[in-house]
Amino acid sequence: MDFDFGKMFSPQYLPALALAVGSGMKAAGIMGVGQAGVQAAQRRQQAAQFEADQLRVNAGQAKAASQRDAYFKGLEADKLISAIRARAGAGGSDPTVLNLIAEASARKAFNMQAALYGGEDKARLMRMQASGKEFDAATGMADAKKARNAYNFQALSTVVSGGAEIYSKSLKDKYWPKDSMLVPEAERPQVVGEFNTYGPDVDWTQ
Repeated sequence: MDFDFGKMFSPQYLPALALAVGSGMKAAGIMGVGQAGVQAAQRRQQAAQFEADQLRVNAGQAKAASQRDAYFKGLEADKLISAIRARAGAGGSDPTVLNLIAEASARKAFNMQAALYGGEDKARLMRMQASGKEFDAATGMADAKKARNAYNFQALSTVVSGGAEIYSKSLKDKYWPKDSMLVPEAERPQVVGEFNTYGPDVDWTQ
């Protein structure tokens, strides 16, 4: 026996077919919303990762710049100390000269440490910003996936409820007609075109 697909488009089955197609399209739309949210979250995560990588590069550059700054500050201090000693000449052991040299050396150490600390502080803030962007993006992705799962469940519920409605309004009377045990088959009403009543003699295989 061959299945006659043409009978699916007969007037008595069109309402059920329309309900099935509508439920499927609605479910597909719901699932599409969830997937679109995940795709948007993926794009945001990629953008955040790019920004985080750039921030880490900038952090390394800031630290390197502070090291160069500290190096040149040290050179300037060494030149000053050398000039003090050159001017002192034979009196290099004079307490005043020694105090000047000690003061210049202390200023050298302070300036170098300040430069290094400033660069490291900038780098640390940039690394924290990079980690924050990655965390926010990962959290957004997790939320989007949770939302997609919820949308998928809603779509499944739509399909199930649509199937139940099709059965209730269309197939129930075909396979389990009301009062079928009380009314002889020949005396059951044959109503064509009603949404919830079909004749018991419909044969889909002919």
